[in-house]
Amino acid sequence: PLASMSFNVAGRQTITMSPRGGADTWHADITLTDTGTYRLAMTDGEGYDVVDPSTYSITITDDRAPVIVFVQPARDVQLRPGGGTDLVVVAEDDFGLGAARMLALINPDQIRDSDPIVVHAWSNDQTAPLRQLTMSVARTAEQLNLSPGDRMQYWATIVDRNDVSPVGPGIGKTRRYNIFVLTPEQADALLQQHMADYEKVLADLLRRQRVNRAGAA
Repeated sequence: PLASMSFNVAGRQTITMSPRGGADTWHADITLTDTGTYRLAMTDGEGYDVVDPSTYSITITDDRAPVIVFVQPARDVQLRPGGGTDLVVVAEDDFGLGAARMLALINPDQIRDSDPIVVHAWSNDQTAPLRQLTMSVARTAEQLNLSPGDRMQYWATIVDRNDVSPVGPGIGKTRRYNIFVLTPEQADALLQQHMADYEKVLADLLRRQRVNRAGAA
């Protein structure tokens, strides 16, 4: 049986391994910062040294920050009083996604240096990290504490599962969008504009039908 085993990294660093669950399984914790090679060295119970002739490679891959984007509505929106909207984000990471938050500022032009409110939070603490997630939440103007004439600027952030980087986990952010809550007067004016646009489209459609019928006669 083996008496000891060590892990030699690129001829520079030797790490002593320890048995785990019996003499046939050996274990070592190691933190690597560079791509390199390693070999295993063993000593049996009678004191004979054995060096594994094989050389193994370890490749260090850079951990990129996660990416998160809004897919709905993915634009500035106008809400009528009492209206609502679905907010949907999609996030990706090369190794695994962590906690995400949707943040907002209400009337940022009028209130300076205020802390953002948390519209919604997702823990994303599954045992097996996921590399892609779709997260959604539905909110009405009332649930967002928005009154007619208010503007809410909102965005989302997410972190990855990198817990070994000296600078902390990677952070992804969406671009910022706005929700405008119309006043009753603005909502009526918008409705009138839509009706006028509809009448123009309908009139044009009827004109084309008459032209087509005349041409077919």
